[in-house]
Amino acid sequence: MKNAIYLSIFLLVFFACNNSKKPDGILDRNTYKNILKEVIMVDIIRNHHKIKDSLHFNPLQLVYQKYQVDSLIMKKNADYYAKHPETLKEIYKEIKDTYQFKLDSVEKNDSIRRKRNKTKPQKKFDSITIPTNILGKSQI
Repeated sequence: MKNAIYLSIFLLVFFACNNSKKPDGILDRNTYKNILKEVIMVDIIRNHHKIKDSLHFNPLQLVYQKYQVDSLIMKKNADYYAKHPETLKEIYKEIKDTYQFKLDSVEKNDSIRRKRNKTKPQKKFDSITIPTNILGKSQI
């Protein structure tokens, strides 16, 4: 009898805590992923360029306005997705894959540009001759 009571209390607590329904105000997965991508980009730009903002302008406000959210909603979503680490891991993997694809395409274009520049013969000057563009003709 005692074991049955403990078992029923355990099951009640277990199923009460295992609520898979999303609370109100939680953004869907794709919207949250898009916001995170833009927040990461803003952070990269800020840190890379070390922008000193004399106007006290916060670029995150533009991201929040675009998606019609505020910092409180973002905090609530961050807490929710932190409690669901598998979903959050998938979101960050998708973001990483997106940026990796963009980086690969930039590197590919850069390597193509470098190959084009290497095909043009570059003039090499001997240490004895003077370039013709300085004096008009070469002298020894």
